[in-house]
Amino acid sequence: MQFATSGLTNRMARAFGVLAFLCAGAFAQGFSFISPSSDASAPPPVPDAVVVMPFENRSQMAKYNWVCDSFAILIGDVLEAHGISVVNIDNRNLAFERMHLSPSDLLTRAAMIRVAGAAQANLALIGEFDIGESKGDVTISIAARLIETREGRLAPAKTFNYSGPLSSLQDWQGQLAWNIVYVRNPALPYSKEQIIRRAKQIPPAAYESFVKGVQTRDLKLRETFLLRAVQESENSGEAAHFPQAIYELGLLYYRQADFAEAAKTLKRMGKDDPTYTESLFYLGLAAYKTGDVNEASSAFERLVELAPSLEAVNNAGAALLAKGENEKALQLLRRALDNSPNDMLCRFNVGYAQWRAQDFSEAVKNLRVVAQADPRDGEAQFLLAKALAASGQQAEAARADNEAKRYLSNYARWTVAPDRIPALARLKEELNRASIYKMEGQWRIKVK
Repeated sequence: MQFATSGLTNRMARAFGVLAFLCAGAFAQGFSFISPSSDASAPPPVPDAVVVMPFENRSQMAKYNWVCDSFAILIGDVLEAHGISVVNIDNRNLAFERMHLSPSDLLTRAAMIRVAGAAQANLALIGEFDIGESKGDVTISIAARLIETREGRLAPAKTFNYSGPLSSLQDWQGQLAWNIVYVRNPALPYSKEQIIRRAKQIPPAAYESFVKGVQTRDLKLRETFLLRAVQESENSGEAAHFPQAIYELGLLYYRQADFAEAAKTLKRMGKDDPTYTESLFYLGLAAYKTGDVNEASSAFERLVELAPSLEAVNNAGAALLAKGENEKALQLLRRALDNSPNDMLCRFNVGYAQWRAQDFSEAVKNLRVVAQADPRDGEAQFLLAKALAASGQQAEAARADNEAKRYLSNYARWTVAPDRIPALARLKEELNRASIYKMEGQWRIKVK
């Protein structure tokens, strides 16, 4: 079935003219231009950041709504693998919220530009598609446009049109990714064939199940789609390993507090897989929560090697402390605190490690700060009281002990059986993805 793509193209062309006018006016009011200069002290250019907007489904057939964000999912994965910074879907949708809009809204191109600005992206890929069905065959027609916004102008204007069977969707999305890479830096050492091959590495059926899985809010349905995506990939004979689906499935189990299944799933990730570093973080947390401190420390220590973020360093120290490797743990925990001296979680961990090492005078210094920052922290008050008493500071120890009685539910149990006090090191459970991505990119450059 043939599509008349000229209608899509003409609509976008007309919108483009209006967009250019609106964007130019907005920047004229709010931004100043910096003229090119040969001054060697001029700051380096800011790296590109790309946001892929939801493509509009002009067919109005709801069963194909999964295609709308398939562009953001696949193109984002391909671009990140080739060194281009991409605003992920979660952050893009937060930008929609800040603009009091919804990703499902049918927006003007000018509104999309404002969302791109809120997402701190200088490149926006926008577009629409139409679907046709005839005698069991499904065809798709795509019109897309790459818009540059940072300098207040829409140049160079790049328009892309594709039409044919829906089964070619990944091929065309790979071509769109290639055009973004090539437009920004023709000297990058990647061929068009390499980029398209990566876009097509997952069988179409598994890809469709994956996209549907990550988009649905029904958690049971999400699990079903992701499991299906992994199985379809393994059964295809083309790509037995689908790391993106495995990672999302492991993350789903983790968020549902099924830590054993999360750890089992995330252990399937390999070092060359996308989101490998993130998988190590959640593998470490899941293993720790199941009591497998050996697996947890192994995951966090590997993460420190690849991307030594504050979370990774702190958690590696906490896991080692739970293993009983106090000296090595304290080195990592001090390193975390040195990088974030106002972080009370890191300071508690250092004080706790010093308390375990019976370095009571140093433990008092750190635990006192934590208790002063949050007098209701019963664990900190309990440890502080014990460290003060061991240091001969009985009056202050009594005051801290009274506070521990008030705020620590396990006070009596720990006092009677101190040998049964569990591991108290505190883990960071939120990942700073921007920091991880930056460090991961540096590591991947080194190992290439």
